[in-house]
Amino acid sequence: MGASDETSVALKAAKKSLKRQDSGSMKLKALAKVVVDKMGDDAKADVKAVKKWIANSDKFNVDGKIVTLANGKKRDKPSTSDEGSNDKKSKKKMKKSNGTVVSDDDDATAAPSSFTGDVSKWRKEHKIVMKSARDDDKKATESINTTSAYHPYTSFEDCKEIASSLIQQCTKGNGFTKPSPIQAQCWPVLLHSLEGKKRDIVGIAETGSGKTLAFALPALSAMYESQKDKIS
Repeated sequence: MGASDETSVALKAAKKSLKRQDSGSMKLKALAKVVVDKMGDDAKADVKAVKKWIANSDKFNVDGKIVTLANGKKRDKPSTSDEGSNDKKSKKKMKKSNGTVVSDDDDATAAPSSFTGDVSKWRKEHKIVMKSARDDDKKATESINTTSAYHPYTSFEDCKEIASSLIQQCTKGNGFTKPSPIQAQCWPVLLHSLEGKKRDIVGIAETGSGKTLAFALPALSAMYESQKDKIS
């Protein structure tokens, strides 16, 4: 098998592996190991080479250590303008972030969190970054980070707006003692309304951080309450 053929086989294997992931993402090194294993003993490529092929391919997006499919869109080359420089700095911060939460608006009514510590310190410790969806709106981002409506739910007792049966499944069924950082920060945003409308959010965190429950639990709770209202 020639070098170009081996590269093609490796990239196809990487693509298939990512599609099998519920999150659609994997760590670059882990993905490369999976690909090398699939290629078998006859393959000349090692993990280092496969990592390089994936990073250089326009079929994938590599954000720090995390790989996702590029959906056929080529990645833009970094701009030399100030805007490009700022974007590069923003991406660098995101790579270091354990959870990046982007909220749609800067005002919301919310049930209070029991959190009494230093919110900024907690977010820094858990590598949580909160930003407005409007990247150029610094005031909106500042408001999101300072309002008590978005203080993290560090205890399941804070999650009063989530159906109690779902919380019991987390605590008694699965043995969870407290929400993970991405859950603790996503839930106060997703569970509260602005002018009667629920919130939108984008959360970025590593595989295994609890993203699925961070997004799914509020949705499941809303569905449960809706069905309960219809029955009653």
